[in-house]
Amino acid sequence: DQQFLGNTHTYTAGGWQGSLHRVKISGLESSTEYFYRCKGRDTIFNFTTGPAVGDYPVRFVAIADMGAFSDNAGASNSTISALMAIDRSKDGFPLLIHAGDIAYTSGNQEVWDSYFEEMEVVASSGYYQVCVGNHEHYYNFSGYLNRFAMPGETGNYSVDNLWGSYDYGG
Repeated sequence: DQQFLGNTHTYTAGGWQGSLHRVKISGLESSTEYFYRCKGRDTIFNFTTGPAVGDYPVRFVAIADMGAFSDNAGASNSTISALMAIDRSKDGFPLLIHAGDIAYTSGNQEVWDSYFEEMEVVASSGYYQVCVGNHEHYYNFSGYLNRFAMPGETGNYSVDNLWGSYDYGG
């Protein structure tokens, strides 16, 4: 069993109160299934790492404009249901790209929490790469920046970057 340590932080923009946890995992092999559990929780999650750089095929799904708890056609509830129907680790998509307008908080920072409770079953089972959108602008992007650490020039992850990149298969 490997253990990876992380850190916990918070922010107060918009009156949000809570804790955010971040763990950097390293030394994983490509195209390998891993199991993990977060301290204090009984649920065991799993994910399969992506293919090595240069390997094909590369499979992914791209989504955008989700929002939390929306029953509108094509919005979060129907999209999450469709994604749950695909076994991400076996024949599905190990990479999920969310191209902005993530939770539609309208400035209510607690909506982030609701959104991730909804998305946990999908986001916990593979790569979940986000991109900033105009709906993340509230409080100078504080909700987005504090939830998503993007890689910087030094290879370290930072809450100061709105976006980042990495190589993934292909």
